[in-house]
Amino acid sequence: MVHLAASSPAETIADYAHRHGFDEVVMGSRGRGRMERIVFGSVATTVVHEAEIPVTVVKSRPVAAAATEAWLLPCDGCVNALRAAQCFVDDVRRGNQRVVHLLNVQQQVLDWT
Repeated sequence: MVHLAASSPAETIADYAHRHGFDEVVMGSRGRGRMERIVFGSVATTVVHEAEIPVTVVKSRPVAAAATEAWLLPCDGCVNALRAAQCFVDDVRRGNQRVVHLLNVQQQVLDWT
């Protein structure tokens, strides 16, 4: 399934999670510096505030996420998104079963030319 949206990545993630009834969002954080966060904002921070379900943000190493049944795993290709995916892999190795949907999100690039 392909889901295309013209909204921001954070809005897309929060809306998709709500409309499809997920129990939790598990996502990576790019770990931008302070100035980059001021200029570009933080997708993960916005999702934490906008989502109506628990959000686990993975910053540096995989962590154990909550014991929920259905995860939404937004992926944008950054290293910490891959670490968030590792949470799912580790959980399956421990014998837990989950429903996971991958949602590829990309920030729209403005063409200034």
